[in-house]
This record gives sequence, structure tokens and C-alpha cells, in this order.
Amino acid sequence: MTLIQKSFFNRLSIFSLLIIFAMSIFHLDIQAADKKITVKNVSLKHGILKIPHNSFSTIKFAKKLYSEPDRLVFDIYNAELKGKNKTFKLDNGPIEEVKVAQFQEEVVRIVIESKDRSLLHKIKIDNIGQTIYFNLSVNLTKVEDVRFKNGNLYIEADHPINVRSLILEKPERLVIDLIGAYLRSSSLKVNLSTGYESIKVSQFNKSTVRIVLAGAKDYEQREIKLSSNERELCVVGPDSDDVKVVPILKDKLLNLNLIDRKDKGTVFIVESSKEIDYKFLYLKKPERFVVDIIDVAFEESLRSNQFKETQFVANVRFGLATLGKPVTRIVFDLKKNDLKADIIKSSSKKSLTIVIAPNKPDNNSKEKSAELVNESQAAKEEESGLDLSGIPAHKNLQKKVVIDAGHGGYDPGASYGGHDEKDITLAISRKVKAILEAKGVKAYLTRSEDRFISLAERVEISKSISPNLFVSVHVNAIATNPAMDGLQTYYYSSNGYKVAKVMHKELLDQVKMPNRNIRKAAFWVCKYTKAPSVLLELGFMTNKKERKKIVTEDYQDKLAKAIASGIIKYINQ
Repeated sequence: MTLIQKSFFNRLSIFSLLIIFAMSIFHLDIQAADKKITVKNVSLKHGILKIPHNSFSTIKFAKKLYSEPDRLVFDIYNAELKGKNKTFKLDNGPIEEVKVAQFQEEVVRIVIESKDRSLLHKIKIDNIGQTIYFNLSVNLTKVEDVRFKNGNLYIEADHPINVRSLILEKPERLVIDLIGAYLRSSSLKVNLSTGYESIKVSQFNKSTVRIVLAGAKDYEQREIKLSSNERELCVVGPDSDDVKVVPILKDKLLNLNLIDRKDKGTVFIVESSKEIDYKFLYLKKPERFVVDIIDVAFEESLRSNQFKETQFVANVRFGLATLGKPVTRIVFDLKKNDLKADIIKSSSKKSLTIVIAPNKPDNNSKEKSAELVNESQAAKEEESGLDLSGIPAHKNLQKKVVIDAGHGGYDPGASYGGHDEKDITLAISRKVKAILEAKGVKAYLTRSEDRFISLAERVEISKSISPNLFVSVHVNAIATNPAMDGLQTYYYSSNGYKVAKVMHKELLDQVKMPNRNIRKAAFWVCKYTKAPSVLLELGFMTNKKERKKIVTEDYQDKLAKAIASGIIKYINQ
């Protein structure tokens, strides 16, 4: 090859790399761009860097290689790192250091430095189950044995195993990935049928062993256990109780208690050795509520607790799942399809009370909320402090409204000046509910406390109520334009536009907010909620003057009165 040819191919290689890096930049849709991503609990273990986040949408990021020193830089846009910046020092191998930091106001930066530039090209990056995985492993974990015994699948490896799992549908199947691992021999591949499910173990790619189980039921509670040295993994069979592998989690559930309050509701109390972080799911066909207790192991002795069937719950089931990180999963098999769950943490945050009750009051009961978590009393207290003059009378007592307080739990929304959007939206939503109920409107909250609820769950809650109107409450933010203030009202459907006109005008007239117009956007809760729906952005957290107002109770009272007034005017039409 001549010098001219070598020069040409060197330039071609550089050009190819530039194309690859340019192609690595992806963009969000409109909806995702409005929602700040929260990153927290970053960890690096066994060569796998985990970046947990709360986004259900496409993530906007950029990836680029730099020299002197050689490093891979991965930026997550529209993101906020909760907690301190982190630095991981690696003593052995070509990867020297990993840093995760808030690089700019809305950019979380991951920097991976290496002695070997070629290795940076090989780092595999996956975004699965609200976690971004960086596979930094140079020496892969070798799977030395795979065996099926007594209904359980056992995996043994020469180094600690990194595991992640997810449940896929059509057909329903449990997928378990061993990240940074390879099968010692092709003879370890498994393809068998047990009569109730099929099990496959294969080399998915050069650095991932994949286990797929299909055909059985209740995969949401299938247990996945690791030994204390993390080198042995067991996928517990649906009918097996003879498993020697023990969970590696130190924190455990201490007690479970179920109380049947007859027609009022079923109360289930969970106590833990640590502060409880949880997720809630509502699943259909069959109807069931699922509560995942994060990073807490299920204590096997609690299986002996006898949980009798109640009027609303046919059965309670438990298991240890692995959804990006280990969780104890509690499944409530429901006897009816018009039930709701209210979840309350104790003051210590180590106890969780789950109240399962009818979503609609019985015909013989008074027209009151069926909630059993003191929300009615809280609403009355809020109501007593509000001047309801000027709010129109409600003409039709059969109308129902769902108020959706944006964000919650580990998703704070816009955070500025020491204030979180999630707290403001909940306070306003509670006030709106109190006013509507005082006026005879049947009002429901998608969340009545500070807890995370996914967008899909909010839609499912609304569908279970079949309201005449759905109103989502938010507060805006735009860091690049701190002078921006005022009201934005979003809709998706033609019916939503009719609501938006009424709500927008009422807020402008009563609160005297700057008009930032009515806009159409494909926000999830507006797009997939069957009822006419709007999403209100009640000012900008990034505007200091407006933020000072919106965090005060007086201003929140004004907003709540205007929202309630607009709701009643719409449903009176």
C-alpha cells in the first residue's frame, strides 16, 4: 500500500468515526423534552456502571471520544443528578476512572477514562428498565455451569454475576440478562420444555448471556436469587420451595398484617427494616394490584402468615424480583374491577399502609369519598380555609372529575429555589378537590400523597373512574429563559380544546396571569385518557418573581379556585 493510499484510508477512518459519533446523538419528542430526567443512586459494581433514571421516554444524549487523556464522555440532556457527584477509581485494568457529575444546569455527564483508547469504542451501553448500563468489563464473567433441578434453573459463574430482568408481552415471557458474561461452552446452551413453560439459555451477544422463560403465568412475582458471593444465580420455579440460594439483600421485611374492614376496605400493613421506597402497578386480566418494595428482601418466614380472603382481595402473593435492582413484590389478586388503592407511609417511613376499597360508593352509602386514609378530613380542613364565593354552582351532581397532581415521589419535577414542582402540584390539586366536593362535584385525585405514579398508571386510574373531565396540574420551567412567565394550557383532542378554552380564560380572568397561549401537544395523559383532558402549566419555576408567588398558600388558593371554577363552568355546559 502506498503512502497516498495509507493517508486516504486514515482519513476515511476518521471520517467514519465522526459519522458514528454524529449518529449517536438522539432527540426526544416534544413531551419528553418538557420533563426533566432525575438521575440518582448511581453505582459501579463488577465492571457495570448503572445510571438509574425516571424517564419512560426516549432520552436525549450525546456520546463523544476525547484525547489527552483518552476518555469517553456521555452527556444526558434535560437531566438532574440527585445527591453528590461521584468518582469511581479502578485500580486494575485499562479503565482508570469513572466520573458522574452535574456538568451544567440540565446536563448530567459521565466521563470514562482509559489507558486503552480502543477499549472506549467497545463499551456497550444499554437503556433498559429505567437504568442505563455501561459495560466496562474487559475480563468477562465465565458461566461455568447451567443446570435445571427440581423446577429451578441454576447458573454458576467464576466471577460475580450482574443481572437484570424484564417482562415482555405477546407472548408474555421473562427475560434475564447476565451482563458482561459468556458461556464457557456451547454445550451449556439450554432449550427445554417443562410442560408448563419453555426455558432457553443462550449467548445473546459477545458479552451477554440471555435466559428466556415463556409460557407460565405470574412472571411479575417470579423470584430470582443470588448467593452471598454473587456467583450463583437461581431462577425459582413457580411451584418450588426448595431453594438453597439466599438473597444478598441485607434489609428485610419485618412484618405483614392484613385487616378486613368489611365493606369499607381491606387494609394491608407492611413493616421494613429500612425506609420504604416503592412502586405501584395496576394490572388487568386478571385484575390485581402490585406493590414493589425497592431494595428490600422478602423474609421467607412471613410465608407462614395466613392471609384470609376478604370481600375485595382473593389472595396475597409475594416474591423477590429483579427489575434493574432487587425488589420484594406483593401481588393482590382482586375480586372486583372497580377498586382503588391508597398507600400511606408512616412518619418513620418504615411502614406502609395499603388500603384497597371501592372506587365508587355503594348505592346505599352517602355521597362521600370511599378513601380510608384521612384524605376526606384533610380536604375538609383545606376547604374551611377557602373563600368559595364567586365559584359557580354545580348543576349536575352525577359528573365526575379526575385531578392529576404532576410528578411525585422520586420524580420531583422542576426544582428551583429549594422548591419542588411535585409539592406545589399536590397542594393545588388537594385544594381543587376540596372546592369541587364542597360544590357537590365527585372529585378524585390520581395521587393523594408524595409518591411516584407512572404516566400509564395515571391513565389507568382515570379509565377506572370514567370521569367527565381530566385535569393535569403542573408548573413550567425553562432554564434558558428565566424571564418567561405566565400560563400555558395544553390539549390533544378536539374535546380537550373545548376544555382548554374554558380553563385558560378562567385562570387568566381570576388570577391575572400573563397569557402564554393554548397549545396542542401529545402529552401522554392527554393523548391516552378517554375523557376530555387538559394539562395546565401554572407559571414558571425558573422565573424568580413568579416562583415566589406560586409557593405561597394564598396564591395557590387563587389558582385552585380558578381551576375549580373553570371545571364547574365546563361541566355545566
